[in-house]
Amino acid sequence: MSSLAKHVIHQPKPFRCLIIVIASIVIATISMWLYLQKTTGHLSAALQNLQQSHQILQSDKLQLEVSHQNLSQVLETQRQAFAIQQATDQQLQQQVATLQSDIVHLNTELMFYQNVTQGTSSSKLQIRQLHLRVNHIQENIIHYRLVITQGEKISKPITGTVTLVLNNSNSSDSITIGEHPLSLRYVQVLEGQVKLADNVIPATVIVTLKQNKKKSLSKKFDWQIADDH
Repeated sequence: MSSLAKHVIHQPKPFRCLIIVIASIVIATISMWLYLQKTTGHLSAALQNLQQSHQILQSDKLQLEVSHQNLSQVLETQRQAFAIQQATDQQLQQQVATLQSDIVHLNTELMFYQNVTQGTSSSKLQIRQLHLRVNHIQENIIHYRLVITQGEKISKPITGTVTLVLNNSNSSDSITIGEHPLSLRYVQVLEGQVKLADNVIPATVIVTLKQNKKKSLSKKFDWQIADDH
């Protein structure tokens, strides 16, 4: 190499470096723009998918709300029907219990009148039976039923008065517990009730029948409470 070549001085080229820098920036910007465009496309597609999914979910939500409302109405209808059925069953049970009680009462009544009407062919005036029972609500109230019969064929009713007198074991005093008009043709049933005081211990009941203010018939009954259960 010659000495002249060694001493050649190269001039700096600043524009070349600037061009390289600008070109790099442009390339980087284009690359970034392309990347952003691609990314934006993916994001747009994802957003569109999300919007579609949201619409589907909204539609499903509306259907579920409608189904829930329909099921709620069905459930409420079933509850009302169940409540009505329960009330009906309870009412039917009460009616059955009442009918059973009525049957027992009617059977008791039937037995009572069968016993009363036995031997009614007698022509004698008779005080047949005194039936006593306790009030189910107030035990100191006693209901009574008195049966008087006359078997003889008569043209008009026998009239008069019937008096019931209670003999108290705690006292020698008697207590009139009932007085009824008598209008008898074959059978007459007299009913009433008496409220017993705390110091009264019933012993017997004397039933007296009077015609034209004269004593016609009298009968004493022991104080016996019937068991209606």
